[in-house]
Amino acid sequence: MNINCKYFLVLAAAILFVTTNGCTKAPSSGDIVEVSAGTLNDEIFKFELNLGNGIISQNSPRVIAGNLTGIKTPIDIETSGSNSLFVLSQGNLFLNNGSIRPSIRIFGDTASGNMAPERVIDITDSPNFKPVGLAITRDFFFVSYFSDDPPSDSSKIIRFDVNGNRTSIVLPVRSLGDIEITRDNSTLIAADPKGNRVLRFSLNRNFEVQPAFESIGLNEPNSIALTDSSKILVFSNWSSNHPSLNVFPPMASGNSAPLQSIWGFCGEGKVFSAPYGLAVAEMFDLRIIAACSMNSLVTFQMNANGCAEPIQRIELSSPVSVAFDRVRF
Repeated sequence: MNINCKYFLVLAAAILFVTTNGCTKAPSSGDIVEVSAGTLNDEIFKFELNLGNGIISQNSPRVIAGNLTGIKTPIDIETSGSNSLFVLSQGNLFLNNGSIRPSIRIFGDTASGNMAPERVIDITDSPNFKPVGLAITRDFFFVSYFSDDPPSDSSKIIRFDVNGNRTSIVLPVRSLGDIEITRDNSTLIAADPKGNRVLRFSLNRNFEVQPAFESIGLNEPNSIALTDSSKILVFSNWSSNHPSLNVFPPMASGNSAPLQSIWGFCGEGKVFSAPYGLAVAEMFDLRIIAACSMNSLVTFQMNANGCAEPIQRIELSSPVSVAFDRVRF
């Protein structure tokens, strides 16, 4: 190959790089994003999201449900860059005469109806420990567990590898709820509802949870979501008549004030009812929050504050988990 040909190919590659980089600034007609919501009725609803205006289409959502799915209380949902849907199925072993084991059930992006998962990871621990939160990295699944039985000041996080091998760490905290991992995989954030705080644990380079932690004081926190810049979104006062959705800076600690606090004491229909389940979408120029309330899925602009109007309210029976799926780009 002569020098002129080499120069032409390098120049063409550079032009292609600049062009394709420019294409990512706005969604195309072929881009599809879905919002997945899990309910206490053992169903996963998958709605399409309009990337241009952030509106969720309520027309003919796909539903994953039925005996073959093996889903029993999908208390948490996570997604991955491979378009897989990871469902934390709580099971019912913690109930008297319960027989359904807790598991992580992995579905592909085309899953629909009464379809078996592509893969199942058994996460059964001792019967009195109930799994409540799921976070994923490329190679590991992290599951939080807590127990109402003595000792009450004992909870645990178990790390599973892709083969189901586990590493457990028992933590001297009152309780553990939802968990999330920062985008750089350096920190695990966990709700401690009984301890009235949000905990921040370090992860070492081997993805091992370190027992030392910092905390944010917050009354009855439960669900957590993180932005790409590691801002912390969390519900508080969830069992009261005035729960709120709070946004904290990444390194908040102690009695920090939130950057934003949505609803709480607004009244006039702007009330979360027993909220559980949060997710954030940051794609192209779209920045929205999805929040589960007792019988609805509510979405907000990312900068919403106070008594802000929601983007949408979607009627849905008993949603408890939500995630955004990047189905095709």
